[in-house]
Amino acid sequence: MTRRMMCAIGVVLGGLMLASCSGGGPDGSGTGFAGPAIARTNEIIVALQSDGKSLDPHTVNDAASMRLIENMYDTLLRYAEAYGEVEPGLAESWSLSDDHMTYRFTLRTNAFFHASGRLVTADDVKYSLERIRQDGARAFQFESVDTIRTPDSHTVEIVLNEPFAPFLTYLAHPMSAVVDRTLVESEGLDRADGGSGPFRLVEWKKDQKLVLARHDGYFDPDLPYLDRVTFRPIPDETARTTALRNGEVDIILDVAAKDIGILEKAEGIR
Repeated sequence: MTRRMMCAIGVVLGGLMLASCSGGGPDGSGTGFAGPAIARTNEIIVALQSDGKSLDPHTVNDAASMRLIENMYDTLLRYAEAYGEVEPGLAESWSLSDDHMTYRFTLRTNAFFHASGRLVTADDVKYSLERIRQDGARAFQFESVDTIRTPDSHTVEIVLNEPFAPFLTYLAHPMSAVVDRTLVESEGLDRADGGSGPFRLVEWKKDQKLVLARHDGYFDPDLPYLDRVTFRPIPDETARTTALRNGEVDIILDVAAKDIGILEKAEGIR
């Protein structure tokens, strides 16, 4: 399971998570998620307290939306294991000028958008960051940006108006996603998938389920480990815990305090 997938099930977003663990993993090791009654080896079903409001990474603020979105999109950089550190994402390398004002990013040449199949280019990165700066919910994070240049299709230069230490971590925020400009301009992103991330959107039935499938064209051929992820909004606390105990879902987020003790004692629940 990728770090981005772990974000989606609440590790980074801070949701309290309980999972049923009696099934086998993708490799038969017995370490995967599966309910006590229903064995699934390459899919997990995640229960959420509420459904997302939108699938547009640049406009949302609610945790439910972000848990869905971050599995579908990639960013220039990603959060690393060490706090405050970043690692390559869509940018396979980067450098900083001596005056700490100009960042130069070299993009991968094997990252493709789900819907259009287009290669992710420097123009897409520029468009995405400009979209955040103009209309995004996190425009304040990019107030230090002066200009964005694209010397060629796989190079992006971002010039700041002053040195700004947190800048790379803002680029790694899952909602600083690089989006498919053609899809944004044709139909918008509220209910569409304009990403290039490890999972692609299969369907979204509002307040019923959102289904993601493995993106076979992902730049890392070994990821993601899962073939399919389904998110189910279940607002009722008792219904969520019952679904977990019955094996109807593999993971629940937003566990009610009154249910923690009960679930910790339940067989097959971790």
